[in-house]
Amino acid sequence: PRAPVVMRTARYPLWVHPEPGTLTRAVLRRGYWEPALTDCFVRFLRPGGFVIDAGANFGHYALTAAPLVGPDGLVVAFEPHPAMFRLLQRNAALQPEAKLVCVNAGLGADESELALTTDADNPGGHSFVAGNVRAAGETHRVPVHALDRWLAREGLDTRPLDLIKIDVQGYEGRVIAGAAETIARHRPVVFCEVTPDAMA
Repeated sequence: PRAPVVMRTARYPLWVHPEPGTLTRAVLRRGYWEPALTDCFVRFLRPGGFVIDAGANFGHYALTAAPLVGPDGLVVAFEPHPAMFRLLQRNAALQPEAKLVCVNAGLGADESELALTTDADNPGGHSFVAGNVRAAGETHRVPVHALDRWLAREGLDTRPLDLIKIDVQGYEGRVIAGAAETIARHRPVVFCEVTPDAMA
């Protein structure tokens, strides 16, 4: 297609963009996203479950989880990049039966506002660690929450958390620090991409 269209994948429908600029272009060309990791991810989902997606991008893992946890479950997807967040919202709107909440913010160790550097070469590479991007583009000041505090404010801190997925381009240590109480209390499965150089 020459313009964005809704595509149905094996697990969910989503808006895909044929031009470079979003990761959905790869989904359009291949028909899937990270199939081996996704197959592992879904093994830990259950009806009524609670999932946090940190660094949701276009929403693949949140969109995968939402129908599997069902209407009694909850998926909260955090995405700080403004353009990616708008795409995430559009994709979430295609899941009317699921409780999928989108939050335009990042996760970290405390409540703050940080500079998010856009990666002009990689639409999945935007980072709070500027040296981690391939080609630095525009910068956005975005809110950042500690998951422990955010859950308490939203009245969700007592709800058992099943799974946290973290893909934050080198900021993962800070995300885990801000979720330490939640992880200790609920013992969720943690799916985490690790970028050692950026973390250091």
